[in-house]
Order: sequence, then structure tokens, then C-alpha cells
Amino acid sequence: MKCMAVLSLKGSVGKTTPALYLGDVASAQGGRITVVDLGSGRSAYHWARHVSLP
Repeated sequence: MKCMAVLSLKGSVGKTTPALYLGDVASAQGGRITVVDLGSGRSAYHWARHVSLP
């Protein structure tokens, strides 16, 4: 199992978009992906509520 992290000590610097993009690319190549968003704004969660996921 491979693990990838997109992180920064500062908030609101643009971590969610690259994390979701990397997950999408890995998924398109046949990977099984889990995105964990530990930020207080839960940006990935709110994004996922508005798209249809496979």
C-alpha cells in the first residue's frame, strides 16, 4: 500500500485541490483511493457532496 500526503502547517494554502487531483489521477490508473481531510473546513467533504463519485 502506498500513502501520499498533501500537508502544510498553515491553513488555506491550497491543499485540497492538489490532493483531490492526485487522487483522481491515481484512481484513473486503477488505484483504490481514500481521501482523508483533517482540516477544520472539511473542504474535500463539501466538494464530494456536490459531485457524482463512481
